[in-house]
Amino acid sequence: MAFYAALLFAFLRPSEAEALKESDFARGKLRVVGGKMRGRKRRFVPIRKRLQSFLDAYGWKVPTAFWQRECRALSPVPWVTDICRHTGISFRLAESGDERKPAAQAGNSPDTIFAYYHDPKTEAEAEARAFFGISAS
Repeated sequence: MAFYAALLFAFLRPSEAEALKESDFARGKLRVVGGKMRGRKRRFVPIRKRLQSFLDAYGWKVPTAFWQRECRALSPVPWVTDICRHTGISFRLAESGDERKPAAQAGNSPDTIFAYYHDPKTEAEAEARAFFGISAS
């Protein structure tokens, strides 16, 4: 559970989450230095309240490739590459209204976030509040 929460709430790629070590969880931030990173070779992502609730409830464990495939197969929506990361970034942009904040956390440029995630037709602020209201308890 905490693995998927990290993909959603810290905007990680699965390979970035798989590369995390215990020492990467420190002082309320995740240090992301491994996996298929693009752009920055190192970034720090705040461990927001929602992610912390999953870490507290379930601890950090990377599911095996088999269990990751099983989870993807159970998804109620078609699973596309980095769906959790893209969902989290989309809601963070809707919540903040500023592409610089999700860009820094996701390791992208603000231009990339704006180009791929900004949709002026979407009224997603209420959905973003609901999304970031999800917790393990």
